[in-house]
Amino acid sequence: MQEHRYTPPQLVELLAQAGLRLVGFEPPFQAQAAFRQAFWAADPLDMELWDRLEAAQPTLFAGMYQLWGQKA
Repeated sequence: MQEHRYTPPQLVELLAQAGLRLVGFEPPFQAQAAFRQAFWAADPLDMELWDRLEAAQPTLFAGMYQLWGQKA
């Protein structure tokens, strides 16, 4: 088994290649709080913002997160 690391925008790209669109994203509680503090009322499905947050705080996603895709 081999593990791969993807950025949030890369995950959206993978979903699109599979004919899906992002409809849900559930990061750890600490990451949600950091997102709200950094971007306040921004769209929580904006993966570019999550990418910026992760770059600024690399340990924020030490755990797993879940995302949901739906047929486009």
